[in-house]
This record gives sequence, C-alpha cells and structure tokens, in this order.
Amino acid sequence: MLACARIGATHTVIFSGFSSTSIKDRIDDSKSKIVITADGGFRRGNVVKLKEVVDEAIKDFDFVKNVIVLERAKIK
Repeated sequence: MLACARIGATHTVIFSGFSSTSIKDRIDDSKSKIVITADGGFRRGNVVKLKEVVDEAIKDFDFVKNVIVLERAKIK
C-alpha cells in the first residue's frame, strides 16, 4: 500500500476470503491493469489457494496485463 501511495498508483485491498466472483466484480469496477496476490495464505490452519481464485476471477478480462505473485505458501 505504501509503495502504491509513493508512486501515485491507485490500489484496492480486498479480503482474502472473497470468492472469485466477488474479486471479479471489484477488478471489473476498478479496471485494474495489475493484480498483486500471493500464491496462498493461511486461515485456521489451512492453506487457501489465493492465486487460483485470482486466476478464475480474471480469466475473461483483457485489461489485466500482469499478475504479480508473492510465493508465501510455496504452492506449486
């Protein structure tokens, strides 16, 4: 968030528990060109596959040019 603010980029922080449909709505509303996510996260002792949810959300969007993925959960 601070890096986005420093360079003047608009950013939106979303809850990692959102469904791909909810994420799709938010990305469509903002017309994001870049999406930053992690490969996975941890919730209640389980791994949540965040990259898969993002991939599902953006599959129909031509305006998303890049997805930057932080390897947090080391999911292959």
